[in-house]
Amino acid sequence: MKNTNEQNARATEAQSAGLAGYLGLLLKDRYLIERELGRGGLGAVFLARDQQLVNRAVVIKVLIANDGEERYNLWYQKKFKQEMEALARINHPGVVGVLDTGEMPDGKPFLIMQFVAGQTLRKVMIEQGMDFDRVANIARQMGQALAAAHEKGVYHRDLKPENIMLEDLGRGREQVKLIDFGVARIKDSQVATDADVTWIAGTPPYMAPEQLRGKPIAESDVYGFGAVVYEMLTGQQPLKAGSAVDLYELQREGAIKGPKELRTNLPDAANAAILKALSFDAKDRYESVQDFAEDLAAALTGEMRPLASQPVPARLTTATEVAQAPPTAPDHTQFVEPPKTPNQRTSPSGKWGLAIAALLIAAFSWWGLTRKAETIPVVPPAAVKTFSYWMTVQKYRDGKPYQTPFQLAGEINFEKDYHVRLHVNNELPGHLYVVNEGPEPVNGLPGYVILFPSPTANAGSARLAAGQSIAIPERGDGFFFDNDQGTEKLWLIWSKSALPALEAVKGLANPTDRGLISEPEQVKAVRDLIAGTRAAQTIKIEKDDAGKQTGILSTSNAIVHLINLEHH
Repeated sequence: MKNTNEQNARATEAQSAGLAGYLGLLLKDRYLIERELGRGGLGAVFLARDQQLVNRAVVIKVLIANDGEERYNLWYQKKFKQEMEALARINHPGVVGVLDTGEMPDGKPFLIMQFVAGQTLRKVMIEQGMDFDRVANIARQMGQALAAAHEKGVYHRDLKPENIMLEDLGRGREQVKLIDFGVARIKDSQVATDADVTWIAGTPPYMAPEQLRGKPIAESDVYGFGAVVYEMLTGQQPLKAGSAVDLYELQREGAIKGPKELRTNLPDAANAAILKALSFDAKDRYESVQDFAEDLAAALTGEMRPLASQPVPARLTTATEVAQAPPTAPDHTQFVEPPKTPNQRTSPSGKWGLAIAALLIAAFSWWGLTRKAETIPVVPPAAVKTFSYWMTVQKYRDGKPYQTPFQLAGEINFEKDYHVRLHVNNELPGHLYVVNEGPEPVNGLPGYVILFPSPTANAGSARLAAGQSIAIPERGDGFFFDNDQGTEKLWLIWSKSALPALEAVKGLANPTDRGLISEPEQVKAVRDLIAGTRAAQTIKIEKDDAGKQTGILSTSNAIVHLINLEHH
């Protein structure tokens, strides 16, 4: 085992050195590589400039996967070629475009792809949260892009927030771009053959049951799509498990909570649509990704949809119900057939009633169109700055301050013994709470420490006046990182009114308890408050690089903002 680890370490070191050598390369006499953007399961991604086309930014993906065994290497190479085939087949604004291909000087294949100026859905979910209108817009675009892929016989198989880009089009508009088709399944592929071995590929929390068994189909993308939407609306993944086998069993038992349990203002029709998409049995899901997207978007925005496309109200069976079911009952997700409503009956009077209703709707629609000049537009409220924050950092060497303290607008990687102080300037009257979450859970729950308010900070009150500033800690040059590596999370929670879950624990920020929230019920209450608020909020983040500050703008009554502090 030791020899294998040493070989892997040497291979990784050599690979990193090789990737660094790509910087500055000019490929095909036009693509100049500038810097590495990241690495995935199959390749490394670089930013480059197309010097023959007004220095346009492009992305270069290079196959770097190498597992040492020939059968693995052949599989990686084939999947890389399949990604090129998949992207070449699809021509849709919601799918990242492939522009060119070739080989690096060392023989590694590469793809030239469209550069997307935007952020991943994951980053947006973390920093901004998701309101219903935005989820509806993103879902519609995802449905259209996936439908275009499916029409060409391409199944993505790895839908997750990291593989969904949101391109900024300006003026508040955004375009969904699906990326990373590295493990896509392609019908009638020119690269893969029916004789190829089926490999289980994807990201477990978003994988359908049949995909976990190595048998992906079109409806597997419906499940992955549903899992992404579930997380957008609740801040949580549908299921978490320690292994693929455990995940499959949880899916089979119907252990997924309805998203409405986590976000209580979610419309019933949206809840039913998501549960239908997450059905254990593929035949119980939507047949089309676009039908799911349209039903969901209509439910979230209150639009009318044709009766035939409305999802059947659904609920998931519990593990107990599965165990107690008679032998003939299926062991997967069940759906309750709704009773016939009057307008579904086939009596003559019912048909005439529908016809008259249709005529009335058409008449009122025409009347509304002819009176467009008198329509009063509904203007959404403008987002206003609720608070701004920054950090001051003091480096230490041998237990003593080293160099001059400097100011940062937000996150950074910190080294051991850095002292960090958080500053918050409150722009509107409201209540502010600051909670630290440690890198590791405690007894399966987050490890929370409340930092503000405290008995000595602001007289123990979370209430701040407009323009009032605070510093955490109040005195000294800040808290510092120890030898343990990881990511500390600072949750900045602002609300127009006091939040009971945090009011109940703010007194713990005393010298004895040191802010530690140890009661499991209180920990759960804080966890649920953070998740629920983030899922419902609408915020905008403005970074002032010159002033070294970050501003948080919102129209919501309560907002949660996360600051990640990584230390090594």
